[in-house]
Amino acid sequence: MFRKSLLFLPVFVLLLTFASAFELHGVHSIGMGESNAALVLGGEALFINPAFLANQGFGFGKQYLDTNDQSFTEYTQDFFSYGSSAFGAVNYTDINSGDKYNINLAGFGFQMSKGVKWGAVVENINLNSGGTISNIWTTKVGVSYILPPPAKIFWGITLEHLFKETSSQTTIDVSPQFVFSVGLIPMEKILWTHSIDYKRKAGEKIHYATGIALLLDRNLVISGGINQHGYSAGIELPISFGKLSNLGKINYTVLMPYNISKEVKYYFSYSYGGK
Repeated sequence: MFRKSLLFLPVFVLLLTFASAFELHGVHSIGMGESNAALVLGGEALFINPAFLANQGFGFGKQYLDTNDQSFTEYTQDFFSYGSSAFGAVNYTDINSGDKYNINLAGFGFQMSKGVKWGAVVENINLNSGGTISNIWTTKVGVSYILPPPAKIFWGITLEHLFKETSSQTTIDVSPQFVFSVGLIPMEKILWTHSIDYKRKAGEKIHYATGIALLLDRNLVISGGINQHGYSAGIELPISFGKLSNLGKINYTVLMPYNISKEVKYYFSYSYGGK
């Protein structure tokens, strides 16, 4: 059954930023149009939906954003998970504004009952913008529910920046954001996800995204998706040498904006362990 095969979906994490705003993403998530908050396996849950940190096990990962260096002059990201807890750190400099971000995250997940999980992440954000330093903390809370067999439907909800530091004057965008995602398994080895998200901010609209992941032979996964940013496609390659069959995974994703005058973005990550 594909429910078991889902254990081989990727475990990757990254951060994407626009000006002084920031959003948390995963390479595989981008490959699926960022529609997969209903099911996240591995350390990527720290950034997408912390409910899936429950019973995560041991794992770690490293990720690079925009490998052709058109958006950042530098970018490093690492995460570590153990049991139902995870920790992460992101450091990058925006190539246009020169803004430097240092973000530390800590999260945990909890199994409430069969099929129901919840989790939370605390984000400590430091921004150096033109010599002016801002610091703020904020949170992301997630809930998930996987319907019992024979149903092949599951859903996830995240609430970001609902609980946060409000006393500091800062240019960091921490507008409350809501994401609801539904996942389906219409056929063996196929995962189809849908999501809607809304940020409580002037001019913001409700956005819809959808994506598909297909598990091929030997745990090879290909994915594709569509959202408000453009079209995306990704591939996951398991690493093995001879008898060493579990050396982690490499994920590579391409994002193609609707506006052909904008650059194509490339994402790369490595991860080991997790579910």
